Amino acid sequence: MNTKIIFDHFIRMEMRAWKRARRHGLVYYTDKKVTATAQQLGWEVKCLEPKLRLDGVSRFGFVAKFYVRHRGDGDNLEKLLMDALQGVVWTNDEQVDEGMWTKEYERTEVGVRLTIYVIDQEVAK
Repeated sequence: MNTKIIFDHFIRMEMRAWKRARRHGLVYYTDKKVTATAQQLGWEVKCLEPKLRLDGVSRFGFVAKFYVRHRGDGDNLEKLLMDALQGVVWTNDEQVDEGMWTKEYERTEVGVRLTIYVIDQEVAK
């Protein structure tokens, strides 16, 4: 399979995993810190690769290694990543056909080692 790497960097930041929306009466809301983390992650990607443009057509894949201090579900970290890159790399996270993540508990340097690639459309068909 042919792929083209469009992003390959380590992003230093504390990753806060998505949590289930809480319910207060009939109002659902999400944790403000998690939302801020997603926004920061999107900005970090833009800053590290300023020529990267939003693509609503291509199919994508990613490899992420999360370095975290706190326990949390890895699938929630993946959800955070996919949502943070929506509107930055892809227009909808259903454009992501492949993804692999791992996590490691780290006390000194936290963040994510992230590689994003475009899957060759001719090969994917």
